[in-house]
Amino acid sequence: MCEVTEHVDLGDWPPGTRLIIRREPLHPGAQRSLFPSLDFRFWGHYTDQPGDAVTLDVSMRAHAHVENHLARLKASGLERMPFSNFDANQAWLKLVCWSADLVRWFQLLCCQGHTLTPNLAT
Repeated sequence: MCEVTEHVDLGDWPPGTRLIIRREPLHPGAQRSLFPSLDFRFWGHYTDQPGDAVTLDVSMRAHAHVENHLARLKASGLERMPFSNFDANQAWLKLVCWSADLVRWFQLLCCQGHTLTPNLAT
């Protein structure tokens, strides 16, 4: 984990923009990013928030979990509107969201380890 803001030209970016790079081991099937490497995967994010790079990375990764949750919602029916009636589609969306909440609560209360957070990078 490191900040590389001083090594990158951010002249066209808003003042205070920072670039933070993270390196993690390249596991089988992982997509390489930023730099070609056989051992590590590198990825970065921009921020304008104050704080040290590690704290900002933890915050950004927590947001990535939210994005994964939204992707699961979309895959389970959130992006489908199967009815031509607004009220029926509204009920459909409620059922999708309630189902996702029930699954997540079940995971939190009854499961441990990999089952708790499927398909999430650590």
